[in-house]
Amino acid sequence: MRQKLKLKMPRSKKWNWNNQSRKAYLKINGIIAGVIVVMILYSGIFSAGGRVHPIPSMYNVPVVSTGLSRAFSEIVRGNWQQALSFNTFSIHIFTFFAVQLFLRLLYSFLLFRKMFSENTLLFSDILISVLLFLWAFAAFIAAQFKMIGI
Repeated sequence: MRQKLKLKMPRSKKWNWNNQSRKAYLKINGIIAGVIVVMILYSGIFSAGGRVHPIPSMYNVPVVSTGLSRAFSEIVRGNWQQALSFNTFSIHIFTFFAVQLFLRLLYSFLLFRKMFSENTLLFSDILISVLLFLWAFAAFIAAQFKMIGI
């Protein structure tokens, strides 16, 4: 008589949040939001037609990211068509950062107010951020691979 082999699957464990993990999550959200705010300020200070951006391009030939700084500067000013002329991927990429700034503030607020469980917030944050990243960068990454011949 053969016995069935029973495999025990490990049960998923809930992430146990404590005060330290909440502070770490809030700190990471603050850092990400701060970097995005600095990027937007940078784009607002240095216009595409005015001052030269202080960070020069590392490339001598056009690449997929060529014109992103100038495009971001135009997006901040509301010149969508001009931004697209500098870089066709700029609006999707800028939208990713703008939405991420909003999400960092929203999730920090929701965590602070304890409106949802921490695990629900973390899962939805990861899911929305990954889907938003794929939406914003898929064509950009595909164009990069095409450019290098992959």
